[in-house]
Amino acid sequence: MNARGLFSLAGLVVCCGGRVTTDEAALVPIPEDQFIRSWTSAHCATIAPCCQLAGYKGVSTSCTDAWKAVITADVNAALGAKATYDGVAAAKCVLSLDALAQSCPTGKQYIWTKKDGCDRVYRHGTLPTGATCSVSWECAANAGELSRCESGVSPDGQQTSACLAYRYDEGGLGATCSYEKVPNETPFLHSCAGRLNCTSNRCISLPARGDACSGIAGDDCDIGSVCQGPPAKCVLPTPLGGKCASPSECESYECRNGRCAPTAILFNEKTCE
Repeated sequence: MNARGLFSLAGLVVCCGGRVTTDEAALVPIPEDQFIRSWTSAHCATIAPCCQLAGYKGVSTSCTDAWKAVITADVNAALGAKATYDGVAAAKCVLSLDALAQSCPTGKQYIWTKKDGCDRVYRHGTLPTGATCSVSWECAANAGELSRCESGVSPDGQQTSACLAYRYDEGGLGATCSYEKVPNETPFLHSCAGRLNCTSNRCISLPARGDACSGIAGDDCDIGSVCQGPPAKCVLPTPLGGKCASPSECESYECRNGRCAPTAILFNEKTCE
């Protein structure tokens, strides 16, 4: 397992705030000292069927320790930057990630599935925009903005890092998408909502089954299809557990022991055995 794999995709403890929904208000908050155990226990207690579908016998005895090492590193970084913890968001996050793990997702399904609450488990620190920083956790977000620690090179050639504030918007189908920097103003990242691509500054649908696709930089087909050819087009993948001769036949791009397996992001030699 990549040491940063869980957080780079799941975003368990990433930046900034958001409003607590009615559903979240009904959840029992997870105390901060129980967050890591809650996630690792919930995940490792439920993934046996998915491990078997991935070609393993069952859950590994190292599953809890493997996830604990990954999550602890990110939590410690957040705490070191004086980020604040939200127990309700943590409860929402654990529930959503547990449900996703039990669904035996392909990599594509894992990436595009919203991890509810996970972007608010910890919130940013106290350094203002422009302050020297080493990690994004240290940077405070202004109202209506996000923040990160941005690296650059000074006029005299020195490597520098400073807190950058920016606004972020996810547009729907047909929306404008770009990264704009207006002089003396906060950058505004116009991105696209889930399962939309930013092409020629417009949010468009991912290629569907039968549409032309590009496998040059990876499979860009929507969930439920894989890019094969020539000519390259989105086609029906071999289902999980089905026989495969090549990873490209599987939506997960995981062909283990001759069968399509769920994503190795969750089900690998450290979580399964």
